[in-house]
Amino acid sequence: MNENNDFLEETMNPYFTLSRRGFLNLAGAVGVSMVVPRLSFAATADGAVADSIGKFETYLLNRLVSGMPQSGRGALQDLVTRRGTYIEALLGGTATTETFVENAALPFARAVNATLAAAAVSDKSPALSKPAAQTFIQPRADGSIIVPPQSSCTYTVGGLCMDRALPAPVKGDALILTPIAGQVPDAMQPLMAAAAASAGGDQLSRNRAQRMLWALMSAGTQEGERVSQATLKDLDAIVPGGAQQFVDYHKAQLAKQGASRPVSVNARDADDGAIEREILRLQEAGERMDNGKGFGYSMVNDGSIAARATGTAPLEAKVELLNDTYDEQAFRPGAYNFKALAKKQRAYPSQRHTDGAGPYGAGGYISPAGPLDVGRAEDVIKGLAFLGEQAIFDGSNLDKPTRGSRQVAADLSKRKAGAVSKAVVKGLQDSPQALNLLHVAQTATGRHWSQE
Repeated sequence: MNENNDFLEETMNPYFTLSRRGFLNLAGAVGVSMVVPRLSFAATADGAVADSIGKFETYLLNRLVSGMPQSGRGALQDLVTRRGTYIEALLGGTATTETFVENAALPFARAVNATLAAAAVSDKSPALSKPAAQTFIQPRADGSIIVPPQSSCTYTVGGLCMDRALPAPVKGDALILTPIAGQVPDAMQPLMAAAAASAGGDQLSRNRAQRMLWALMSAGTQEGERVSQATLKDLDAIVPGGAQQFVDYHKAQLAKQGASRPVSVNARDADDGAIEREILRLQEAGERMDNGKGFGYSMVNDGSIAARATGTAPLEAKVELLNDTYDEQAFRPGAYNFKALAKKQRAYPSQRHTDGAGPYGAGGYISPAGPLDVGRAEDVIKGLAFLGEQAIFDGSNLDKPTRGSRQVAADLSKRKAGAVSKAVVKGLQDSPQALNLLHVAQTATGRHWSQE
């Protein structure tokens, strides 16, 4: 099963599902018993999981700019639109076999055919089947990266813990990008950015940066009354007058609460060794959680850029940005936290790039739009399989191999194809739902699914 499905299975299982029975009986068509489509929803206290799942379809559409011709893009857009129509009918109690075939199976077959057509074009030329060379771009003075039209940008960034009470994100976690603005007080943002920027490659500077960030997050709370003199001194070192800014803000917040207590010294908070041990404890707690893996999906820059992210190590994220527009987009990595879809804490970007390119302020790796190479083909077909596997078929008999799916898989194996097409075929063969969808399409119409 592909990584996106693994992620959804793990993150959705703890939540509730909504089922409606009696809409579809394709026993004669696909060789299975009653098919009961079931629509799954996911939710957390802040809606992060549900929101990320909702962004996936937009992300997938944007992903096609990296390899699909316009005809293929239109086919996928039609699939997404019609799939929504079917889900509405399912929820409304009006779904029928015809509704399912017209709004799920046939659009899926057309999208698969468009992908295979794009792959066949690339197969004809060894040069086209290889990824286009990446280029490294420098940032502007404000730290933003310019993502060219119709291209993607990848960067890997380290982060600092924002909440001592929650486990830290770790390798393999599905992550989403969330704007820093609105999550932390405006008055503290410049100090937080300066604290994060002070975290270098050595553990000592990262411990100090972490200590400062936790202090700033505690402003106006009981924890804020126990900030060490060492931390106040460090705040002055990164921003002249930084300690006073913190104290003034802290006292102002206490006054609003009807309290007035001084900032006092906390020896524990000045112990960088203790900070390091606490970070390690949070990371170990994150490692023990095995749910919420894969990729998280977000729309950033007011919806002009699609993004996905995954953990590459404790408190580290690899982020891919996709600019599907015909205009260049300026994106500032430092304006976004990364947050695990599992119940873990947000991480504040520390400006420490982890792939050898220096801080994220040094820019990112740009991949222009191009033909459907092997890597992009795998990505697209995983997305298509995802659409076939989730929501409509979750929990139904079509999530298992059937006589019909085996027939389609055998038919695909007979294709004489190049490397890119083989990547598409393998992705389909790994998904029983995708194979069953194709079989339903051809059984319902009497035409081979490849003729749709």
